[in-house]
Amino acid sequence: MIHVHELALKGRNRNFFERRLVENIRRTLVGLPFDQPESDYGRVIVPVSSGANPDWNAVAGRIRHLFGASNASPAVRVSKDIDAISKIAIKTAIETSARTFRIRTRRADKTFPMTSMEIDRAVGEAVCKETNLKVSLKTPDATIVVDILPRAAYISSTRFAAPGGLPVGTSGRFGVLLSGGIDSPVAAYEIMKRGGECVFVHFHSVPYTDRASIEKVKELSGILAGYQGRAKLWLVPLADLQKMIIMKTPQELRVILYRRLMIRVAERLLGEWGAQALVTGESLGQVASQTIENIRAVEEAATLPVLRPLITRNKEDIVTQAKKIGTFEISIRPHDDCCSLFMPSRPTTHATVAEVKAAEAALSVDKLVIKTAAAAETVVL
Repeated sequence: MIHVHELALKGRNRNFFERRLVENIRRTLVGLPFDQPESDYGRVIVPVSSGANPDWNAVAGRIRHLFGASNASPAVRVSKDIDAISKIAIKTAIETSARTFRIRTRRADKTFPMTSMEIDRAVGEAVCKETNLKVSLKTPDATIVVDILPRAAYISSTRFAAPGGLPVGTSGRFGVLLSGGIDSPVAAYEIMKRGGECVFVHFHSVPYTDRASIEKVKELSGILAGYQGRAKLWLVPLADLQKMIIMKTPQELRVILYRRLMIRVAERLLGEWGAQALVTGESLGQVASQTIENIRAVEEAATLPVLRPLITRNKEDIVTQAKKIGTFEISIRPHDDCCSLFMPSRPTTHATVAEVKAAEAALSVDKLVIKTAAAAETVVL
């Protein structure tokens, strides 16, 4: 039994969000012995296949990646009869090997003839009568939960954590500029948590740099794909474009011009997929290219909105989140970033739109974008 997170707040759109969550649950649990999930009053019930005995550790591992859910519990379904409920609660209490317990009832079906407190008392008395367990309302060894739903009652005692947020795919499509560092994977995670379906674009400078960033980004993309069930990665060679910028533009503007061209190439690649916004891992003031002036100069090249989920986050918070989602150890492996290639000795921190446009006048921007995008390699995850 999976509890939904924010869906109860969605009013008339609730059915849309629940349908997407049910589809994501089906995809998340593929290969495990479960039947088709179905919604039931703020929960999603996923029946165990007949005769199956799921690996609940494997289930818990997948539920941790399921956006839109707050938690999940293995539960036994019984008829909405107090004797049937008590019988399963007794069995559950014995299986926990606990010394103390409490009953907690959640009565979603308000037509049930007993109140939540009355159910707690009746079931608790039945457990005490048939076992040696003692009641502890404040610090029990085990909490046995009784959910009274419209179609049936469910008894559970174990809970798996889930990340909350909104189901992936309910907030649109997003293209993430994935660098291979610590920040951009966390930015992608934050967008997914708000219901965004993400694909990834990585720019590299092979053969002038090694392939370490490519291999890292493939691994990072694989981890992130686990949070939404599927993804696509574009690997874009940037070296030829960089050489043109180096030869024809002021060195202090190189990084800004790299990023403006990257934005345009990403938009070209993402157009057919239907991306509605770009996502970056920028954090205000973290490095020279992330001053507000430089951010403005780069974003002016975009036609899509550019979202920056980490813009106010400090590095320590981002690192903590990266460790939590499983990307940190990969991100800290050394690699040559494409923007560090041919890095100027004194990059500007206060670029203006006027000066970067003047610098771009020396480039055949449209041709460079078309050529660079055409050379991209696609990886389906």
